[in-house]
Amino acid sequence: MSAFRVTNKDALFELALLAGNLSHECRNWLAAYATNDYPELQAIDQINGQIEGQLRGVAGQLRFGLVENAKRQLTQVYKKNAFLGRLVSNIESEAIRGSSKDFLVQSNREQKELLMMIDDALNRAFISALSASDSSEADEKKLDVAGVVRKLESI
Repeated sequence: MSAFRVTNKDALFELALLAGNLSHECRNWLAAYATNDYPELQAIDQINGQIEGQLRGVAGQLRFGLVENAKRQLTQVYKKNAFLGRLVSNIESEAIRGSSKDFLVQSNREQKELLMMIDDALNRAFISALSASDSSEADEKKLDVAGVVRKLESI
């Protein structure tokens, strides 16, 4: 069970699925091309497939409240998304026309924004849990001090 409380798991679940769907959409677009003839398109397709699968994993982790696991997987996805963004932005291929490249770049940016929204919500959950932990530790220290004062007064 997670020690961290995420206020709206269903919304984060939906965001993770939406981000994964962007990768799926890119893969559908790439399927229209003969990707075997273009290794750069194969690389983009494979990375999108990995991202899509991992985001489905993140969604599942969030659904079951496994926030720490979701955060770890999200970090991996974010790194792949950043790499994919650089790859797509710098690609020079006869298979990709300007509008197609723009589509891939835009999808990557939208996915990054969704990842950042999920990450921000998870970070808030972690901060909230740490704040609660700090305040309970402070309360425990107050109790300890009060106990010492009572002992001193009874002497």
